[in-house]
Order: sequence, then C-alpha cells, then structure tokens
Amino acid sequence: MKKWGVWSLLLSLGLGILIFLIFQLDLHAARFALFEADFGLLLTAIAIQLFLITMRAVKWYVLTIAIGGELSLLSFAGKYLIYFSISSLTPMRSADVFAPFAISTDREQRKRLYIALALDRLIEGIVLLVLCLVCIIYLFPILFSLSFSIYIPVFLILLTLVGLCIIWILKRFKSWIIEGVDTWRSLSWFARTRQIALNLMVWMLDFSYLYLIIRAIGKVTIPFLHSVIFHIGSIVFSILTFVPMGIGTGAISYVYLAKQYGYPEEVIILATISAKLIYLLLLITLFIIGLIIQWMNQTKHRGA
Repeated sequence: MKKWGVWSLLLSLGLGILIFLIFQLDLHAARFALFEADFGLLLTAIAIQLFLITMRAVKWYVLTIAIGGELSLLSFAGKYLIYFSISSLTPMRSADVFAPFAISTDREQRKRLYIALALDRLIEGIVLLVLCLVCIIYLFPILFSLSFSIYIPVFLILLTLVGLCIIWILKRFKSWIIEGVDTWRSLSWFARTRQIALNLMVWMLDFSYLYLIIRAIGKVTIPFLHSVIFHIGSIVFSILTFVPMGIGTGAISYVYLAKQYGYPEEVIILATISAKLIYLLLLITLFIIGLIIQWMNQTKHRGA
C-alpha cells in the first residue's frame, strides 16, 4: 500500500505540472493548431515512442541474460510494461527499483535483475554526461540565468539526500555492488559495446519523438543543435527539480529554452503538452496490454 501511495503522490505532482501548462494555452489557437497538425509526422512520432519503450525493455532483458539471468520473455514483457507505465510517472523512473520484485520471486534472479538495472542506469548516465559535456558551452548561460534563490537550495538539499541514499546503498548492498563490478568486468567487449549502443539509440529515439511532435503541431523546425540542447536541458532541469520526467518537467524546460532562443512560446507549449498527453495515453494503453499479457501467462501456467 505504501508503494501505491507514493506513486499516487508523484503522479499527482506530474499531472499538476501538466495542468498548470494547459492553463497557459490559448484554447482557440490550440484547437486550430491541432486541426492543422501534420498527422503523418504525429503517427511517426508515436511509432518512434513505441519502439523506444520496446528498446528500453530489450536493453534490460539482454543485459540480464548476458550476466546469467534466466527469464521467461512473455512473463518479463507483461510485468515490465506494467511497471514501466507506473515508473515513467515517478521522478527519474525511480519506481523501477520495485520491478525486480514483480518480475521474479527467486532471490538470486532478483539480484541479477538489480545488477543489470544498476549497470544499465550507469551506462545511461555516462552517455548523458558525455552529451551534456558536449553541449555545456550552450547550457551554461541558461543554467546561470535561473533564479539561484530557488534552485541552489533545492539542488543542495537533493544532493544531500542523494548522498545519504548512496551511503546507505553502499553499506546495505556492498556485496551486490562488488559482484556487479565483477560482473561488468567479466562481460565481453561486444556485450559492453552493445549496451552502450542501445542506450545511445534510446536517447536519440527519445529526442526524436518530441522533435517530430514540435514539427507536426507547432510547425516549427528547430535546428538539430538547438533540439539536442533543448533535450539535454530538459534532463538537467528534471534532475535539478526532481519531478517526473514523463509528464511535465520536459515541457516546462522546453518552453524556458524556447524563450532563450526566440522561438514562439505558445507554439512550443502546445506541442510539448500534446507530446506529454500522447505519451500518457500510450502509457495507459501499455499498462492494459501488460495486464492482458500477465493474464495470458497465468492462464497458460494453470492450463499446463
């Protein structure tokens, strides 16, 4: 019950941000823009998002198998869709930490899943850090123009909390961490390169989704470099504010960055809100599909 309470609170926060943005819209202009949208690009964006979600599952599953895990693909797929749908509405997809408990009842298997998840997050973090460093010259002016009276205390508090969590994890799961490091070292160069490539592909798909919706609804073609900066900026802001990335934060940061570069604010708000609403509908659909797959899997086992 505690887990569902936390998820409900975080979901309310994300939806609150989305509602706040919706109230900034000119509804008449919004209806006109949606009617005039390029539906070909919209459908392409939705297809990319579905492929992106599939690749997130694939990279975790492949890494788990690579380090010795044994999982039923059908069972993994159903449970992953359920937890991904919930986790996407929580800060930094933090609900993923509960996924191993749902996917497997075997303690050793859970440990493998946790090690794979931790390694996957580490690789994803390194990829994003490299991308941030590449664009840091463009991000610095934006970050320094923020209201430090708000962001610095929040950032320091969150940094302290994260530090305490890391210390607790190091003490509590020291043996697992050592095993995780040894596991990564034992992987072949092909397996390591494959995971890095999969994470880079996922990031590019994530970036492409919002880029296409801005073009489809907003009819604004943002240069490639600005698009990359916008997307990295949205990730940085999400970390600073520690609120759900899947629903509202990216929209706010895109609007702020649009102001910095002189793009029409109303158009960017409309496009990013549309992207989040479409994403939310996809998550609801995937949650239902996950439940159906789980029901099919349970029926199959009962029949056997």
